[in-house]
Amino acid sequence: MEKLPLVYVRGFAGGETGIERAVEDPFYGFNEGSVHVRVGSSGRPSFYQFESPLLRLMTEDLLGSGSAESGYSLLVHGSQERYLENAAPGSVPPASIWVHRFYDISAPSLTTHARNGDPEEDGEGPDTLRPFDLSSAAVSLLDFILLIKDRTGAPRVHLIAHSMGGLICRCLLQKVLPDRGDHGLNHVDRLFTYGTPHGGIHFTLGFGLLEKMRDTLNIHGGSIFGPREMYAYLTPEAERAERPPSGWRANQIPAQAFPAERVFCLVGTNSADYDVALGLPAQAVGPKSDGLVQIESAYVRSPTLPSSTAAIRADMAWSTPRRATRTSNDSSSGTFRSPRIWSITVCPGNPMLR
Repeated sequence: MEKLPLVYVRGFAGGETGIERAVEDPFYGFNEGSVHVRVGSSGRPSFYQFESPLLRLMTEDLLGSGSAESGYSLLVHGSQERYLENAAPGSVPPASIWVHRFYDISAPSLTTHARNGDPEEDGEGPDTLRPFDLSSAAVSLLDFILLIKDRTGAPRVHLIAHSMGGLICRCLLQKVLPDRGDHGLNHVDRLFTYGTPHGGIHFTLGFGLLEKMRDTLNIHGGSIFGPREMYAYLTPEAERAERPPSGWRANQIPAQAFPAERVFCLVGTNSADYDVALGLPAQAVGPKSDGLVQIESAYVRSPTLPSSTAAIRADMAWSTPRRATRTSNDSSSGTFRSPRIWSITVCPGNPMLR
């Protein structure tokens, strides 16, 4: 069985404070585990030590060989990107885990010497402070994937994305690559998302006023979850109009961009579990959500499949895994969710992970 590199892409961190908190974690939160699992209708948590997605991938016998050596390697050596740059082509094992640190370039603490004109050149990290831009994060993701492919010799990678990270991946597949005359299948084998607002973030309260305020004022960069900006970063330049056309749906992946059957979406359904800001966001989004993303917006639709089929696939996502844990949502990423919300292990019957 061929094992391809895994690339993790984290979710939204919010403003500068949230970004600083995110970049302080060496693996952007994907190394965090949990000790609670909710498996019954009562929702009462039971004790279960989930060692984190990264650690499980490194220690679990994924191939049934009787040895944990069949797991993945997490190669760091002070900087994953520097390690890849210094490695010879084809010398890095394909069964490896990588974290796309796209927020580093937007963190003042990692670009202080550049902002202050410090001539020191022996430090690591970005040398120019730049505001976060989703499309730019998708471009740097492509650069990262190309580097990983060259050094591992792998034909493609798997993308694992939390929350906004799924939108960065879709921007890569639906805009960045088509703009270059390239195709997603040349670089990405499967896309796995969890808690991603594929259809944007909507509110049941306010009669649309809350969305207008968010999109107009762009508080902490939240307008990226509105239809106008989503249309811009999910549509190739050659096809893009000034505004979304009638009938355009943010959570639909065009068949010519990437096969929807290669996208697996894990959907959260317990809105009460998101207690950030006294639960106000969960109340605004409504009960049919994970507390921030409505169920109908949390999966991708295929132009070639009935919407009911896509909904069933998404709704079944939670019951499919052999073992899965769910922790309480927290505010470790500002006012938005951290990757600790969902943790999932191997899904033996899921072709996404074969």
